[in-house]
Amino acid sequence: MKFITLLYIFCLFYVFIPGNIINLPIKTTKLNIIMVHGLLFSTILYYTLFIVEDIPNIEGYTKCTPPCSWNDELEQCENKAGVKCN
Repeated sequence: MKFITLLYIFCLFYVFIPGNIINLPIKTTKLNIIMVHGLLFSTILYYTLFIVEDIPNIEGYTKCTPPCSWNDELEQCENKAGVKCN
């Protein structure tokens, strides 16, 4: 699981804690309110998780290429990069 996915699920969960950010104007029992919040959380997570999963990972290992090719001769390599390739 990517970090961005974990962060998205945590934020969505925080938003749907009853009474935190969203207060439903329904006058009913506490259990029904919790069930409605849980249903909304599950529905929104189900329909939006693939969008978050498709975000490319920009952290972690990146491909790095050396300043010169290993097939070049030593003199050409030193002239291209300005460094000594040993």
